Amino acid sequence: MGELKLNFCKALFDWKRDHFSGTQAELGEFLGVSQSQVAKLLSGNRAGNEAWRRKIAKKIGIPYEVMIGLDKPPSSVPQSNMGPHSRKKSASCVSSDSFISIPLCSLEELAVWIENPEKKLCETISDSFLVCAGELQDRADHLLVACKMSDDSMSPLIMPDTTLIIDLGDKHFSDHGIYALNRNQDKGNTPMIRRVRSLADLNSFLLLPDNFDYPPEVNNTDWQNLCIGRVVWMWGSLLDR
Repeated sequence: MGELKLNFCKALFDWKRDHFSGTQAELGEFLGVSQSQVAKLLSGNRAGNEAWRRKIAKKIGIPYEVMIGLDKPPSSVPQSNMGPHSRKKSASCVSSDSFISIPLCSLEELAVWIENPEKKLCETISDSFLVCAGELQDRADHLLVACKMSDDSMSPLIMPDTTLIIDLGDKHFSDHGIYALNRNQDKGNTPMIRRVRSLADLNSFLLLPDNFDYPPEVNNTDWQNLCIGRVVWMWGSLLDR
């Protein structure tokens, strides 16, 4: 995606965080687009054509040239264009400088990179996901990757197609934490997302799906080999769950 389109996505993300308290579906209704289009815009995955972007800029009351970074921002956003879920401007994430771009891939693509770790993530994965650095607390400079949840095994907490951020540098075990994990070779190589409990007396781990349709699993693999990284974000922090 070009720099101007990326700036547009960043500007819309800022505007939503600072001025719109509704859901993505409600924002889509306000803008006249689908929820999936809103998700792609806010994640920096798709920005449509210029005419479409100009309509959105007009709807939220920010000059298009400002949104794409060719002009200075106005001192305020017109109240009449802030929609039915308007809110006061937040003290966090108020400029595009506070965003970081994280490689975005499927769990299957992550497995390919795990098998070829000598390559940089950015060389293996071409898509990216924008997130406010403040959301990640002190993890913004860690080795992070964004992945789409591929199944409903962690529903209702993590629904299918939810974007997760995994800290590949955090393999510190926290009982009841949520992690991306390697599967046993006989179950395929696609990583799984599970809540993990320690079974100290058995020297193993209990891997727990949140969906009761999926059975728990006892795994005695060494933790450093089992764990890919900790899931730390899902449109909000998972650290305290």
